[in-house]
Amino acid sequence: FRSTARRSFEAIRRFSYRMECAVTYLPHPEKVATGGEDAHFILEGKDRWGIGVADGVGGWAEMGIDSGEYSRKLMAETKKRLASTKSLCPLDALKFGYDKTAETPGSATACLCSLDAAGHLRTLNLGDSGFLIIRPAAAAAA
Repeated sequence: FRSTARRSFEAIRRFSYRMECAVTYLPHPEKVATGGEDAHFILEGKDRWGIGVADGVGGWAEMGIDSGEYSRKLMAETKKRLASTKSLCPLDALKFGYDKTAETPGSATACLCSLDAAGHLRTLNLGDSGFLIIRPAAAAAA
């Protein structure tokens, strides 16, 4: 089982904002049947773009709980919030996702990034996950 998603979004053309997202899953061989413990979303809209990644905590498996199910629900609900509200606040979206998955056992780390048409980048990192922002080097001063 291997899943890959890659998207490139450009905000308003007169600006040079662009969000490129890539996600690849390569679950542990023992977790292939359940799809692994991780989940993501990529949001494309006319005025908003975003990505979210959740890394399910594997320790739940010792209690017979699939933390991948939790991660998938968390990311699905978080994406719904970012897509349906005027606010692109990652914290608000993740809180919404958390509240909607309260009945599902599990836990996960999470990274979220959102970009609006004005070029405002908002980020959230919860736990030991991380993300990287790459931008062109500034021209050297003469």
